[in-house]
Amino acid sequence: MCGKPRRDPKVDEQLEKDRQAAEAAKAAAEDEANRKRQEQLEQERAKALQGARSRQSELTRGGTATTPTGTAQRAMVSGGRGRGRRSLLTGAGGGQGYYSRFS
Repeated sequence: MCGKPRRDPKVDEQLEKDRQAAEAAKAAAEDEANRKRQEQLEQERAKALQGARSRQSELTRGGTATTPTGTAQRAMVSGGRGRGRRSLLTGAGGGQGYYSRFS
């Protein structure tokens, strides 16, 4: 009995059981996280599909009334947004809030 005392084999068995239980719990947690992520992705896809269908039905309903022509059609094609960047120096109006001491 000069050396290190031997460890009880029951301790080794318990450590192995604990290690296996920890691995099983980790795998179960990962599976649950993956399942939740898949559900979230499916909900996002369903919401995107719902939005696309809604937009399509709006376009269908809007297209049956009258078709815009000329400037209105160009505005719809370009997205109906503003008129882009405007120069305050070269424009005739000068821009909003433009002050001229000569006028």
